[in-house]
Amino acid sequence: MKMAPEKKALPSTGPQKPSMTAAIADLYKNPTKRAFIRNLLLFGCGIWLAREFADIDVMAPAQP
Repeated sequence: MKMAPEKKALPSTGPQKPSMTAAIADLYKNPTKRAFIRNLLLFGCGIWLAREFADIDVMAPAQP
């Protein structure tokens, strides 16, 4: 009976820093993270929109 040659483990280079591409791919593959980012962006847009419309007086009388 033939035995497969033993595979040697590669030396560890320590924890690697994830690249931007890997981070985006992780967001694409993980629906929980994707939903969190989407909700965070929608919340931020709502805050921005509320600040922009804060100066508008909706009860002002119409100009004659």
